[in-house]
Amino acid sequence: MIIHKEGRAVLLAALIILIVLYFFIAEITDCNISCKTILGITEIALFCLTTLFFRNPPRKISADVNLAFSPADGKIIDIE
Repeated sequence: MIIHKEGRAVLLAALIILIVLYFFIAEITDCNISCKTILGITEIALFCLTTLFFRNPPRKISADVNLAFSPADGKIIDIE
């Protein structure tokens, strides 16, 4: 999976924030092992969703002049 270059700084900042948040909640609040596990899985899921937002998948673009292309994934609703 290719990550868009503008998203790399955001992902690095998110990773640092999630690591600090994990250690703050897990270690300072004296959380038990099941709480640490749930917290870790939740933070990994949040980071994975953030990573998916910044992915840059390969796209096939045809040379048809009657087509409009969207720079993001989704549906074009209106062209004015």
